[in-house]
Amino acid sequence: MAANNECMNCGYSMATSEKECKYCGGANPNFVSVPAVKKPVQSSNQLPAQTNNQVSTSKKETNLIIFIVLLVIFWPAAIVYAIINKDMFK
Repeated sequence: MAANNECMNCGYSMATSEKECKYCGGANPNFVSVPAVKKPVQSSNQLPAQTNNQVSTSKKETNLIIFIVLLVIFWPAAIVYAIINKDMFK
C-alpha cells in the first residue's frame, strides 16, 4: 500500500497518491502521480464478419415479421412498409 505522511497544516494522514489534503487543501510534498491505464477501444466497424451477418439476418427476419403482421391487420400499411424496405425480399 502507499506510504502515508501527515499534512503540514492539519495533521491528516494522507497517502502519497493524494495530491492535496482532503480536509484543508494543503499540498502533499510527497505526491506521486499514478499513470492512468487506457483500455483499447473496439470500434463497431471492427466486428467480426460473422456478427455482421447475424445482425443483418436478424434485421431481415424482424422486417418480415413486421410486414406479415401489418399485412394481416392493416394491409395498406404493409404495402407502404414493403415499398420502404425493398431489400427485405432479397
